Amino acid sequence: MTLPLPMVTVLSCEKFSPAKLKLVKEVMLVPPAQLPLQQGIERALDIQKEMTRLLEPAGKAPSPQPADSKKGKARNKEKKASPPAVKRISHLGCLITGCDNLEQPLLLMQTACNNIGLELGADMYLAINCAAHELMDYAKGKYEILTGTFKSPDEMVDTYVELVNKFPSVIALVDPLRKEDRQQWNNVCCALGSKCYLIAEDAATNTSKLKTDQNINIPTCSGVVLKYVNQTKVSDLVELTGLLDGE
Repeated sequence: MTLPLPMVTVLSCEKFSPAKLKLVKEVMLVPPAQLPLQQGIERALDIQKEMTRLLEPAGKAPSPQPADSKKGKARNKEKKASPPAVKRISHLGCLITGCDNLEQPLLLMQTACNNIGLELGADMYLAINCAAHELMDYAKGKYEILTGTFKSPDEMVDTYVELVNKFPSVIALVDPLRKEDRQQWNNVCCALGSKCYLIAEDAATNTSKLKTDQNINIPTCSGVVLKYVNQTKVSDLVELTGLLDGE
């Protein structure tokens, strides 16, 4: 038996925060396939620790003040003006931070790896959960990738090609497009299929129906996310995997 390749979510870019970046929902670490599982998890934890250090606000946080204290209110106002980069930890145990551009979270990962002697693209790889279905402005028919910045489905393909070419350590994109943009799924797979995995999650929500209707239309992609929900059995997941392998 071979253990699956782990994908460890370490950073959430807080899509609905006041920060500008909306395209990246989560950034995941993917250890090299040849690395033992334990060593891969240890590397991911080391990177997360270094990222936590990088995102910590400089200096010691001020002691809490009573809510009705004028001094406390003044300090609270200062904190709002320049909030610490890390706001909280998600239910997945990953850091949550707002970003203002697409490169920022990837450069953060790169810096963290460099600081502990690891090389992105060799010692560790990245995957991005784009969750593109959450970005669509239906009135405009475009994706809002940054606050006030909209791109058509075709322009999204160009954005991903540019991103992966600039950051070759990114080896997987999850839900880069909605399931309705079938032609663009074809285009991005043709452009990037040899460089990274294009994975459908929300765009393949009907995969559970494959057992009863094997004519389900799934966008052209490298793979899909199979979820263990409700009465799903492990044997069901194995069977669905076999059906998808035959697609």
